[in-house]
Amino acid sequence: MTEVLRGRLLLFAVVAVLGVYRALVIWGTELPLFYDQAYYYYWSLHPDWGYFSKPPMVAWLIFVTTSLWGSSELAVNAGAIILYSLTAFVVHAIGRELYDERSGVWAGISFACMPVVGFNSLFVSTDAPLMFFWALTILLFIKATGDGRWRWWLGTGLVAGLGLLSKYSMGVLAVGLLAWLLADRAHRHWLADVRLWAGLLVAALVVAPNLWWNAQNDFISFRHTAEISQLDRDLFHPERLLEFIAAQFGVFGPVFMGLFLWKVFSPAS
Repeated sequence: MTEVLRGRLLLFAVVAVLGVYRALVIWGTELPLFYDQAYYYYWSLHPDWGYFSKPPMVAWLIFVTTSLWGSSELAVNAGAIILYSLTAFVVHAIGRELYDERSGVWAGISFACMPVVGFNSLFVSTDAPLMFFWALTILLFIKATGDGRWRWWLGTGLVAGLGLLSKYSMGVLAVGLLAWLLADRAHRHWLADVRLWAGLLVAALVVAPNLWWNAQNDFISFRHTAEISQLDRDLFHPERLLEFIAAQFGVFGPVFMGLFLWKVFSPAS
């Protein structure tokens, strides 16, 4: 058995065991639906291109899982377990593209074992499809800027559009990737390439039905997003910086966060 195969089997085993464990937690403890999950489940009974506070992907996801497995709490939340598990494999592919196979395997395992992933896998939300399409967009973008094939650029646009149908904060990634192209001299030429703009057009076409739905409903989703984002208030809160940094220990866990800080501040870095 080759080292590559052993690594991938290890990744698959970790993701599979964690996925089954998380499903058993939902099933065995009979976790009730919180108001968010109940809200999304109600949406899934009425498939549409948009809803009051969110784009439609989470409702579509629940529609699929409940159509397959019934309307139990596990069926409603199953999409979260599935998508976070798939995201671990996408993270593996990103690590492989940027570094090597070994880095990819441990990146995927690290993602699957993060406390925030374990917790969020128990409750379906907009973050599950967002995280999946976010990671997949990064992977395809890396491939697109690497060899420039049309399929990668069009795929990047397609997946980014699906991310926007999951959660509007997907737009932050799009802005970040474009800013990186602008800042990086070696890749700046892509901003003038028709393939990038074709990808952006695909993304726009994917999200267009949601924009049309919002136009027919007084842009209710965007107005709600603007309200909860508090964009009309002061955007800078230096006093919250330490609070934010401390919260990352809960997101990544003390082990991964400790390793990250050690790597950042290590003299060898």
